[in-house]
Amino acid sequence: MVNVPKISRSAGNTSAQAPYWTKLPDRKITWVAYLLLLMGGGGFLGFHRFYLGYKKSAKIQLALGVTVLFLPFFIGWNLVFECLYYVAITWYFVDVFLIPKMVREANGTLIVDDR
Repeated sequence: MVNVPKISRSAGNTSAQAPYWTKLPDRKITWVAYLLLLMGGGGFLGFHRFYLGYKKSAKIQLALGVTVLFLPFFIGWNLVFECLYYVAITWYFVDVFLIPKMVREANGTLIVDDR
């Protein structure tokens, strides 16, 4: 029998540095969230919320957005559609100001002011 020594993958890596394929932390970027807000049906479809990890509110916003976009084709312009439309528009404008806070929370760097 021939005795063959085992060679591990780390045998050639004698440096203490991490390999170049080290996964970077998943950092959320504010301009990407704003881009998704603009491209995702004008914020009606909630793509920015899916990106930032707010899945429950993103699903609600997606359902509201699809309803607002397609409801006039089925029942026409009425009071129900108009109310849902104004709720969706309000939510959109609130999200424009909430995105920086949501990005900080998604990145885990929420700064709390204890005055």
